Amino acid sequence: MDSPNSHGLHENAYRKLNKGETYHPMVAASTPTKEFTMRSVVFGLLMAVIFSAAAAFLGMKVGQVFEAAIPIAILAVGFSGLCKRKSFITENVIIQSIGGASGLVVAGAIFTIPGIFILQLDKDVGISFIKIFVVSLTGGILGILFLIPFRKYFVSEMHGEFPFPEATATTEVLVAGDKGGDDAKILVKAMIIGGVYDFLILTINFFKEEFSTTVIPWGQRLAENTKILFKIDVLASILGLGYIVGARYGAIMCAGSLLSWWVFIPMVNYFSGAVTASMSPEMIFSTYVRHIGIGCIATAGIIGVIKSSKVIYQAVGTSAKGLFKRHNASHTVERTNLDIKMSTIAIGLALVAGALYLFFRYNVLGTYQASTLTRISIIALLVVFIISFMFTSVAARAIAIVGTNPVSGMTLMTLIISSLILAGSGLSGRYGMLAGLLIGGVVCTALSMAGGFITDLKIGYWIGSTPKKQEVSKFLGILVSAAAVGFVVLLLNNTYGFTPVQNTETTTIIKEIKEMNVTSVNQKGTLVKLGELSDKLSKMSAPAAITSKLDKLIKTTDENEFKVGLNKFVAAFEVSQPLPAPQANAMSAVIKPLMEKKANTPWMLYAVGALLALILELIGVPPLAFALGIYIPLSLNTPMLLGGFISLLVQKSTKDKSLSTKRQNRGILIASGFIAGGAIMGVVSTLIKAANQYMPIEDAMRLSLGDKPAGEWLALIMLVAISVYLYVDAKRVKN
Repeated sequence: MDSPNSHGLHENAYRKLNKGETYHPMVAASTPTKEFTMRSVVFGLLMAVIFSAAAAFLGMKVGQVFEAAIPIAILAVGFSGLCKRKSFITENVIIQSIGGASGLVVAGAIFTIPGIFILQLDKDVGISFIKIFVVSLTGGILGILFLIPFRKYFVSEMHGEFPFPEATATTEVLVAGDKGGDDAKILVKAMIIGGVYDFLILTINFFKEEFSTTVIPWGQRLAENTKILFKIDVLASILGLGYIVGARYGAIMCAGSLLSWWVFIPMVNYFSGAVTASMSPEMIFSTYVRHIGIGCIATAGIIGVIKSSKVIYQAVGTSAKGLFKRHNASHTVERTNLDIKMSTIAIGLALVAGALYLFFRYNVLGTYQASTLTRISIIALLVVFIISFMFTSVAARAIAIVGTNPVSGMTLMTLIISSLILAGSGLSGRYGMLAGLLIGGVVCTALSMAGGFITDLKIGYWIGSTPKKQEVSKFLGILVSAAAVGFVVLLLNNTYGFTPVQNTETTTIIKEIKEMNVTSVNQKGTLVKLGELSDKLSKMSAPAAITSKLDKLIKTTDENEFKVGLNKFVAAFEVSQPLPAPQANAMSAVIKPLMEKKANTPWMLYAVGALLALILELIGVPPLAFALGIYIPLSLNTPMLLGGFISLLVQKSTKDKSLSTKRQNRGILIASGFIAGGAIMGVVSTLIKAANQYMPIEDAMRLSLGDKPAGEWLALIMLVAISVYLYVDAKRVKN
């Protein structure tokens, strides 16, 4: 990258500076420029709301949060073109900075908050929008405040030392887009196609979401006898995610899934005999095999932190130097080097500390052992501040070097440390679990925000933005994203849930109900069984989409309506699948035995997963990617592999490296559109499902084709069609 950059960046933007050499940004410090405008703020906040909802839905479905910065940057550039006005590149930096807060806040929330529902803490100690909002808001603010003091170190003093892969890609989009917004048209087109495609599945039910070999007679027999089957989800959003993840990581994750579904599940069935004879492969997976995945995920995270121990030591030293370094007040600071004042940062930290203390003291712990509340609340506050401060720069350095933030491993360490400290201080049981998860949520959001925000600051440094305006704008993005995440998490739990409603007890009741010949609405046997089922579901964090149907059915007095309602409820129960939320499940599995000594914990299965992670690390296979594959259902990892394979085909479609790169970049734009459009439609479908409890909107729109075998075959045909489109359209690049 030593040659002159035709887009406007100086030729030394990406390389190390020679002795005495300085970097001059694209927009000079002395140049008046528009940044924090009505356009940039409004459009940025709109992007924060949309992408927060989309990232939360997709993140809890497949365990990965797609990066929103690049799509938002493309949309910002395209919006300027549609408005027929010259693009102010520094405005677009603010837009992507505000909007990019969405994915960062979401990553912090979905790794921990669903654990409250998984552990069914919402049934007794309680969860609310306020709790989720405060955790996300304070965590995001801490991430920014702790990062600002050493912005100069990462951004300017270490110029050319760190590659900043994500910042480089986003900067190129913004700079290239200053000449026109053609890339935005590709993205918007893909968003429409992916959104409509996924809407036909999720709401219209035009074809089924999954294709399974059980639709074939021999496949059904194979699943019943050996518990082996093949499944693939046909959503466009997941196919697009696989394209961006790439063939290597897609293959690693799919290999983990195949080990779970084609080795572990048949082995459990073979050795357990009658215990699992009546269980489906899905039930064996959720009851036994997923615990191996949890152990593998937890150990992979710890391995990541241990490997970063040198970086942690260096980062803590850098943080201390940046935080306590004195500044010469008489020196005039250039616009491109202007930060929020240290005194303001200190006041902000004090306000956050006070807010968190009041939050833990009066909102989280309530009346738990009043004599120790103050001490425990102070301990919780200290844990949050110390760990966030220590790991914030670790997250920033990781993003600067490889573009990947090991936030899950650091959050896992936070949970273990905070749980041991809280338990030793007298806080355990249900309230201890809640406090531990919320502490983890604050820290996780802080680390996620720090890693993402250093990317924003580097982009601004290259282009010539004012750091202070970027920092202020990020606070606005956090505020809106925290509110959006709180709403969406509660909505997704209400609609899909995070814990499976099918277990040995509930499926037995459903099986008995199906075997009954319902001749009257007052048939005592049916009503008794429905009552038993209602009692079981009430003790679980079952989604309202299921419980409301059951409550309505029990209250039905018309005989025909009762029979129809019973059939609909049974069908809905059997297809109900919770959002996997793999990281949150791993966090829950770790914190429960630490806070509840009598818990029946499958330590042996966790140990198998832990040993597997160690073996993977020894042979050079990324253990976290493989572990996610073990835990996430097979149907979600197979389309990831397909998307990665298409990416590889596009990359290898020509021997011309320049043309190959252009095609690959176009494919990334299309895949990003699939992700954004499909994820947004996923949220829209969730809203429709939630509203359907009060008015039959979904019932009026929904077709029955997706529930039939033909709908499953149609799903396979549609998957092939959209895969071919992704490949062909990605190759439509002129050299």
